Amino acid sequence: MKRAISLTEEKQKRTRSQLMEFYIEVGTDFEDKIRIVIQSLPSKVDKRTAEIAKILEQLEPVLKN
Repeated sequence: MKRAISLTEEKQKRTRSQLMEFYIEVGTDFEDKIRIVIQSLPSKVDKRTAEIAKILEQLEPVLKN
């Protein structure tokens, strides 16, 4: 969780102006938002792992920039 918050803050500082608004929105109440995502994940490990992998695949292109 701390790493996710840190990454969001780092991206906010290094971003181009067009993306600044996006990172400000993402950073607002980030910890609450990530807790909601975590709580919405399936309780069974295999299903939860598959869902997390799917989420990370979608985030990968964003995080590389």
